Amino acid sequence: MGRSVMGPQPNQLREFKPESFDNHKDPDPYLVWIRDPSEADKRNLIAMQTGVDTASPASNVDLAAMVAWQKKAVEVHVERVEGYSMRGIEITDGKLLAEHGETEIVAEVAYEIFAATSLSEQEKKRSRKRRGCTSAKNQRSSGTVTNA
Repeated sequence: MGRSVMGPQPNQLREFKPESFDNHKDPDPYLVWIRDPSEADKRNLIAMQTGVDTASPASNVDLAAMVAWQKKAVEVHVERVEGYSMRGIEITDGKLLAEHGETEIVAEVAYEIFAATSLSEQEKKRSRKRRGCTSAKNQRSSGTVTNA
């Protein structure tokens, strides 16, 4: 096999303990269960952040696009939340977290959704070259036919 990528499988449910507001140090932390996105899901999230301007991708992401991206990621990929309430509202799922959660927590969870399924440095290593496909053997075509 030329390339095998390890990591969480798409749609796998996993527990995440956010660090915002020192939650990771709390003896009774709030917890978030994330359903890991597929690579297609990740591309859709990326597409929400970019635009096209005169045939070249936009290099800046505006704040409104970033907030919309975070909200969508959390709504779609957070399955369950435990131990978190905001101003009397018990936050139990991604929709409630996106609507009522503190900005820092929503941003951290959205980043975790996207980054946790990204390739590690080890996984990013290039696949080994295929036999018979080296530049020394395969010369670039000039575009003209010499022998038919």
